[in-house]
Order: sequence, then structure tokens, then C-alpha cells
Amino acid sequence: MEEILNRFDLDDSLRYVRQVAENSNSPVLFCHNDVQPGNLLVKTYESLYVAKIKVIDFEYSCYNY
Repeated sequence: MEEILNRFDLDDSLRYVRQVAENSNSPVLFCHNDVQPGNLLVKTYESLYVAKIKVIDFEYSCYNY
């Protein structure tokens, strides 16, 4: 395990993430962070082109880019 961890350069990875975040020109917003079919409740109506969608399970929600 130590050998695997030694191959990972945490400082370099953090520099990369910081650089991408700073150059993204994206505002920080409140994000769901787990949008997948199991977290979407879809109610369809007579027309297949009309639906209501509710997002559930905000366990991983936080401010994000």
C-alpha cells in the first residue's frame, strides 16, 4: 500500500485542481453532486412530452464549481 501511495503526487494533483478551478470562470453554486436515475422521480402525463421531475437525495450536496 505504501508503494502505491508513494507513486501518487498529492501536491501536484492539488496544484492541478486549483489551476483548473481558478481558470474555469465558473461561479461557485450549490450543486446536487449525485444526479443519476435513482435520484430522479419522473411523473409523466398523457402526453409523453410533458413530465414533472423531482430531484431527491441531497446527501452529497454542497457548494461546488
